[in-house]
Amino acid sequence: MRRSCLVAVGAVVCSAMLPLQSFAQSPSPSTALTTSMTSSNGPESVVLPDATASAPAAPFEQRSNYRALSSGPSVGIGVKVGTLGVGIQGAVAVASKAAVRGGFNFLSYSHTFDQDGTNYDASLKLQSVEVALDLMIAGGFRFSPGLLLYNNNHLDATLAVPPSTTFSLGGVNYISQAGTPIGGTGLLDFKRVAPVLGIGFGSMVPQGNRHFTAQFDLGVVFQGTANVALALTGNGCLVLPNGTPIGCAPVNSLPGVAANIASEQAKVADNDFVKILKMYPVLSIGFGWKF
Repeated sequence: MRRSCLVAVGAVVCSAMLPLQSFAQSPSPSTALTTSMTSSNGPESVVLPDATASAPAAPFEQRSNYRALSSGPSVGIGVKVGTLGVGIQGAVAVASKAAVRGGFNFLSYSHTFDQDGTNYDASLKLQSVEVALDLMIAGGFRFSPGLLLYNNNHLDATLAVPPSTTFSLGGVNYISQAGTPIGGTGLLDFKRVAPVLGIGFGSMVPQGNRHFTAQFDLGVVFQGTANVALALTGNGCLVLPNGTPIGCAPVNSLPGVAANIASEQAKVADNDFVKILKMYPVLSIGFGWKF
């Protein structure tokens, strides 16, 4: 009986100890975390997420750099009008206070007049290609040295002497012969490449977010002494002091005509107005848009 009681008590005690033993053998949360971080090859370092990590910022940083690189330098286009004609121009910024500007100009104007018995139909044609370096100084003012890469500013004319009309050539009088009257062409132009020295106000590629631009330019084109060419056709006669015509023939075969043509060309080149054109004035105003 006593043995049976002891066996029963032992069974009860063992059944009560089993849950405690299971709880004691189950891993604690920290032990489980440590165990999961340990492999058969030894401990491994595990990097936990950090709230201050900048992983999501990488794409944003790349996009920001892309925008900065893809934006490129400022570019502007515009139009202007001035003593070189009507112009279309463009500019690109090469530094914070420097830009390269270029474009072309054109204009045509015709006028008819009479001089020394000769009818002239003259045309002024302004045609040029220019490039300039705009160096900003202060307050919107700039220094703009440049170059006319192609200077085709010129004056050309056709001339006609009515039949039986007297005209003067190099101080000598001639008469245009009926049937084949005197005609010809004249040309006044300058050297093809000419330096430009200028100043101005405003830039086609200003700093900041402003897009609409306005510019004013003042300068000089150093295009040199004018080249004058005169050519004659038709028949003419030399006129004596008493008004009698003699020696009628093709005009270029008349005595002294070649020298008189050269004298007339020199006279035109030495004209005060033509001499001023050696340093052709530049004055213009323009408007543009910066991209």
